[in-house]
Amino acid sequence: MTINATAPILLAMWVVVAEESGVDPASLRGMLQNEMPKEFLARKAYIYDIDTGMRYSLDVLEHCIRHLPKVNPVSLSGGHAREAGASRALEVACGIADAEVYLQGMVDRGLGVDEVARRFTFIFGAHMELLAEAAKFRVVRSLYAQRLRERWGATDRRRGSWVPVSRCEPTRSWRRSRTSPGTSIR
Repeated sequence: MTINATAPILLAMWVVVAEESGVDPASLRGMLQNEMPKEFLARKAYIYDIDTGMRYSLDVLEHCIRHLPKVNPVSLSGGHAREAGASRALEVACGIADAEVYLQGMVDRGLGVDEVARRFTFIFGAHMELLAEAAKFRVVRSLYAQRLRERWGATDRRRGSWVPVSRCEPTRSWRRSRTSPGTSIR
């Protein structure tokens, strides 16, 4: 679900529908965006103040970690910062900084870093400079793993813990139609 402010409500509805249909909610699979810092940083599409929005996001994250093992409860988006005018480097920094905000929130609630980090997914844009974008994804993997090990003491080397699960959105290359209208065929 690519939804943020209403993620807690929609997740609750999804769980109720599963229960009423005789499906164990623990078997649900999916991914929520549920990322409030991005709404304040890049989109300005928030309905709660930052503290309330973060509390709701952390509540969803904690609930999914404890009760919905196949749901990735947050998708951290550096790509939205890039769309809002950030450089490639700032896009990476925003995505990793968001991850650290969520890690701190979950550690404060008594959950372990390795238990939490593997449930994160990331969204980054893929713009027109192929080699630079490929290098960006390599930097994300390396920097994220380094931060998890050195700052957070992570020990789980599995995919999703040290190696972030990322999704690339080539549609974020919106600039090509503005600067090169001949290459944007609709």
